[in-house]
Amino acid sequence: MGNPSKVTTFIGGMTSVQFTANKLHVLTCYERLNSAIIALQDSVRTDKNYPAWMYGYEDNSDARSLAIRALGEYFAADHLSPNETLSFYGAIGASNKTLDLIPNVNLLKTEFKQAMMPFSKGQVREPDPDNPGQTINVPLARVILRDLKLGRLVQRQLTRQIVHLPDTPRRIGFTFSATNSITRISVDEARNRLIRLGDDPNIKRHLAKLDKVSQDEVFAVVIPCTEHARQNIVFAQQIDYKDKEDVLRIQTKTQLPLFYPCVAGKDGPIIKPGTPKEQKSNGPGGKEIMKQPFLKPIHAHRYVESLREQKSRKFRDKHESMNKSENVSNRSRGSRP
Repeated sequence: MGNPSKVTTFIGGMTSVQFTANKLHVLTCYERLNSAIIALQDSVRTDKNYPAWMYGYEDNSDARSLAIRALGEYFAADHLSPNETLSFYGAIGASNKTLDLIPNVNLLKTEFKQAMMPFSKGQVREPDPDNPGQTINVPLARVILRDLKLGRLVQRQLTRQIVHLPDTPRRIGFTFSATNSITRISVDEARNRLIRLGDDPNIKRHLAKLDKVSQDEVFAVVIPCTEHARQNIVFAQQIDYKDKEDVLRIQTKTQLPLFYPCVAGKDGPIIKPGTPKEQKSNGPGGKEIMKQPFLKPIHAHRYVESLREQKSRKFRDKHESMNKSENVSNRSRGSRP
């Protein structure tokens, strides 16, 4: 019999055998996906006589080159965070050969994402590079990718699905939005979130800060959102017996160039590029929220002092109302025969 300790050692909720198998599966999925993306890039490069447009690029050749780069841009540059993603907005005319490759690439993207799922929640304690002698929690997924020589891989960028249209559109319009996600949390919830991050000195300092505020205070958790673009697409078909056009409108949302079928040498659809929007300059939540986070590890900001009592009261009233509704619903279910 084998050494039982090799089977019963748990890493991130997995036995050592499961851990090794899942890790190898991640590498296999990545290699298959990377090969499929390279094949797609080669096919897009071959479609040089088809129309191509990328935001900020009028020249067809330059736009196509950027689209090819965008498909394979899933490693963070040295000056960027491994979690930072890039956006490439565009519309690329493609041959049937190119379009036929896209569904398989999207399938392999999904398979890689699923392969990473067993490592998505675990954490590992490692030395803190900024504080000698201290340790910090590092996501297990990041450790696995680093062990596989994929430490700069941006998962979200790699697994983005590629949009490909079923027919040649008449018009593609881009609209942009850039807003922050803001969630209110209580002091207790803030404390729980900090505790879940570990017990290193930085977390302890923030817990001590939290103990000094009113226990009725409400914080605003501000998550900066990247710029989002939506593509408003118009298709038009001729209706012979009425000599009119049947117009179909759809909307997609992608940060990669979208692809559509067309004929080589012919003009592409009308492009309405729109204008990217910038984040508001008056702070993360307008004038109500203080610009600097109070609890930086969980992105929690305080409201300005004049609004703290008001925000706390609204937060309590909302939760009390929700609790009453839930109690009434539970009593109603319990009284049924």
